[in-house]
Amino acid sequence: MSRVCLALALAGLLLATPPAAAAEPAARAPAVKPQAKPAPPAGGPHPAAEPPTAPAAEPPIVPAAEPPVTAATPAGDWYGGPVPGADGKFAYCVTENRYDTGHLLIIALSPQGEINVGMQIPGASLPKDTQWTVTLSVDGGTERTRTAVATQGDLLVMPQGKDDELFERLMNGAELLIRSDTDRVAFRLKGTKKALSDLRTCIAKGGDVPVSRPAPPRSGPLPDELMTLLAEAGIRDVAPVPLDNLPADRRPDFLWRAGSVTASVRQHAVDETATLSEISDLYRTAMVKACAGAAATYGDVEVMVGLTLRTGSLECPSAKGPLHVALLLYLTDAKLFTLFTHEAPASEAATADGMRDRLAAAVRALAAKEFSIDRAFSAPAKAKAP
Repeated sequence: MSRVCLALALAGLLLATPPAAAAEPAARAPAVKPQAKPAPPAGGPHPAAEPPTAPAAEPPIVPAAEPPVTAATPAGDWYGGPVPGADGKFAYCVTENRYDTGHLLIIALSPQGEINVGMQIPGASLPKDTQWTVTLSVDGGTERTRTAVATQGDLLVMPQGKDDELFERLMNGAELLIRSDTDRVAFRLKGTKKALSDLRTCIAKGGDVPVSRPAPPRSGPLPDELMTLLAEAGIRDVAPVPLDNLPADRRPDFLWRAGSVTASVRQHAVDETATLSEISDLYRTAMVKACAGAAATYGDVEVMVGLTLRTGSLECPSAKGPLHVALLLYLTDAKLFTLFTHEAPASEAATADGMRDRLAAAVRALAAKEFSIDRAFSAPAKAKAP
């Protein structure tokens, strides 16, 4: 997912103090069925003098088979940088990489040297704050058993505390194995020597380093989830637009044309305390600043099942004439924020607004059906949770 990268957008989540660990269930002793004592023969000795009857032997306990290992290889380069806290000041540094299995591996480092490992699981729907016992090991050694916390439906955070040995192994090792009772994922640690060295540099410089971002996808078909939503809105004849020529800090997740309208979508996770009003105000400030002389307006925030939504527009002067940008913003209960833009010459404002309004109607309809729209448009197919 291109954007302010996922881990950077998770400020306040990744290094949050996890809830208290769930109590381990007490070990249960095998039940032994009482054996009836045979009646003594007539005139025989008193029952108390007879040897006790041994209990029946319990069948041996066969340990459950280990789940198969999912081998994961990085799909690109590591990226990340400094992350601000709620007060806007530097909080910690993070690096992350998307793998060919759809997993996202996240490694964060605090100024105090504390490490957090995060794993985004494609298609998972974990109850928030659920806890899992997981074990991490690098190249078969440096084993750590930790309590992982589901900070959102598809993200597990595994606090490691200050652990220089683990950090060095992650930097110089070949494979990180994360395993639970139901899942095992082996992450190839390609590129971590430089990535974690950059992470240390980020901390040493107090976050005064540039943010790196994932390489944009080449032009190609839009994700099925996005195409389905556009079709629901009656938006057809969609042509993807390459992102290569756009500045890195202005690239949306996906860009396309539909007739005279150029449209885009951006998605990222936000802090669990964020509201749509706050986020949309931040975007309005940024858009007006980027387009000198612009004016942006919003409608009221709508509250519905699973999300909040609002529409708006931006009027932007340009060298080629005034532009009209129709805006659709929504925030799901799982804290996935989405911004759709539909840009056209001011003379085609009604066309852009019509596409926005039909798309908003499609999102409302999905919410009314309690259809899950918590997944990012680039999310891979559903995979089992640990």
